[in-house]
Amino acid sequence: METNTIILYQYILSTIDMSYSKFNLTSNPFLEEKHTFPMVGRKKDWDKIKNVTEELLTADSCGIITIYGDYGMGKTFTLLKMQEEYQKNKDSGKVIFLKTIETGIPTNFLSDLLIRITRNIGKDEMVKLAKRVDFVSLDIDNTLKNVLINLSDGNEISWKWFIGRSITNTELKQIQAEFKIKDNYETFTVFLDFLKFLYVAGCQNMILLFDEWEYLLSRASIDQVRTIVRDLQKLWDGYNECRASNMKLCKIIFVIASSIGSWRIFLEMIDKDVSKKGGGGTETFMRRIPEMAKINLSPFALSDVKKFIINRLKEYRLKPSSDDLFPLTNDYVQFITEISWGIPSSILSKSALIIKEASDGEIKQVTTDFSKQILKNHGILRELEEVGPIAE
Repeated sequence: METNTIILYQYILSTIDMSYSKFNLTSNPFLEEKHTFPMVGRKKDWDKIKNVTEELLTADSCGIITIYGDYGMGKTFTLLKMQEEYQKNKDSGKVIFLKTIETGIPTNFLSDLLIRITRNIGKDEMVKLAKRVDFVSLDIDNTLKNVLINLSDGNEISWKWFIGRSITNTELKQIQAEFKIKDNYETFTVFLDFLKFLYVAGCQNMILLFDEWEYLLSRASIDQVRTIVRDLQKLWDGYNECRASNMKLCKIIFVIASSIGSWRIFLEMIDKDVSKKGGGGTETFMRRIPEMAKINLSPFALSDVKKFIINRLKEYRLKPSSDDLFPLTNDYVQFITEISWGIPSSILSKSALIIKEASDGEIKQVTTDFSKQILKNHGILRELEEVGPIAE
């Protein structure tokens, strides 16, 4: 063999878990929650998401889409597929995937959001955008304008300003900035002016994909949640007010993913707001979400589960197989669909355990009877039987 071929062969061997090789697999195909696989099933859900998104992209105002489902239903996967889909379309503008909040509740959500958007766009792209703009005719805050002009020349201090790093007063003077990006009283104006800049630079739309809304609800107080919701609402209203005055801004479409349980908590907050005189921030925020933009992810059907499993197995094959399901039997698909209720993460976690136990033993093929026994041994089947009927 040629040297390169030998090196490649040695590398392939080093990545193979020999306990799975008897199943024609390099390793456990259900262990990793990878997001590189094609979307399976949910055609109605996906068509609805695309139709609503494309309608909002052509509308005059900002838009809000909510995607919710049980834990493990694939909300993050769906958002990442949206990012993949709309990044291919130049008319979609910037498509940015963010956790709703990062490590903790920010003191100023809007400034934190602006910093994270800028970081996501990246320095090189921001410099390119700034170079496209005639700042003489752009009516925006002087500090933001000066920072962007300096950034167009590749000034490192300007980039530090945009991403919220510590800046001395001397450095502020060097870029002719009167305040820092984290100064609370300036945030809203700067954010809207930033959207004006993006529009002039050729970015007419921005899709913000907010993952893990439930993390916000679990960590923040009710007042903090209301403040964050009001901030998002202010952006919505500010954009519309500017548009009414014939100003051109980059339009934001907010896509919010949440578990069903957390969304119920959010709705309970709305009920409390409504009970107050005049309502509150959460209640008025919900009015801005059209019914067609409230999307509840569906569990996988039997045929979807089969495709889901086959895609996984194919990715980990040592060589092509005439039996796409091997080492699983056909009745395994029915069994795993029933005990997981069609929830993708449940399919993965249970299948990972079952095939791991099979690889460690003398099992040549993973049957339903074997799978039931493994789940019983680990106490999982008993827990499921207490919740609902399981096929025997």
